[in-house]
Amino acid sequence: MSDSNLLNLSEEERRKFYEDNVRKRAQQAKDKEEAEQNALRANYIAQVRTAIKSDRLAEFLWEMEQRLTRSSGEPQIKSE
Repeated sequence: MSDSNLLNLSEEERRKFYEDNVRKRAQQAKDKEEAEQNALRANYIAQVRTAIKSDRLAEFLWEMEQRLTRSSGEPQIKSE
């Protein structure tokens, strides 16, 4: 909607227009974050499947634990 069209709207209609835009942007940001998380999960699942097929599961899990430790400073996966 152009600025001149916005000026022709009542204050209530303008407020609703802006609130709708804020809601849409918030939903788009949420959808984008969810898509990124899904991509990370899919990548992780693919890595696990590859590790299982190549009998490298223990090594892969150890590598993931090291990455998590480096990023957070403390182990996230407890070893048995």
